[in-house]
Amino acid sequence: MCGRRFLTEGVEREFRRAQRAGTLRRDVDPTTLARALTAMVDRYCYLTYVFDPPSTAVSIDASVDTLEFIWAASLGQLDPDTPPSASPSTAE
Repeated sequence: MCGRRFLTEGVEREFRRAQRAGTLRRDVDPTTLARALTAMVDRYCYLTYVFDPPSTAVSIDASVDTLEFIWAASLGQLDPDTPPSASPSTAE
């Protein structure tokens, strides 16, 4: 099994678990959600660190903070008005 598929399937399992626990909406398809969010991370990392890095490097920590914010907000686990704890402008 491809590494990406392994990651996506693991995320999907966690989304299904969260639905059973009542912490993730049941009207969202966990397969589609997992594919969309893992594809976003994959593409972001490829663009940021491989294909077209910005002129000012983005730290791994800044990327993690931003991606974590996007995931949490999209899953309803965070107030969307709360900014990520780091931004590319504060990256080292």
